[in-house]
Amino acid sequence: MNGRLLPFLGLKNKSKHQGGLLLKDIHRKAVKEMLQTSPSLTIKEVGIKLEKKFNLRVSKSSIHLLMKDCGFSYITSRPQHYKQNQDELNEFKKNSYQN
Repeated sequence: MNGRLLPFLGLKNKSKHQGGLLLKDIHRKAVKEMLQTSPSLTIKEVGIKLEKKFNLRVSKSSIHLLMKDCGFSYITSRPQHYKQNQDELNEFKKNSYQN
């Protein structure tokens, strides 16, 4: 290769997954098994279990995609404001359903 082109080798397009994907079928099966035994696991907890079992660190988005691939969905509850009065809320709900 020409010596003048060496500084530009870093600009060459490279495949993102040259070493292969991190999550293999064995990891998918393990996550599916984890979620079937305890479906209330959070993304963070799944990540911790993967790290302990396989010594594998994976991003939250990768775990979320893996959960979706396994047929599970990650649902979060809406937070309630700390000053919200539960009695007034229940009264409002009763009145709004009557209309």
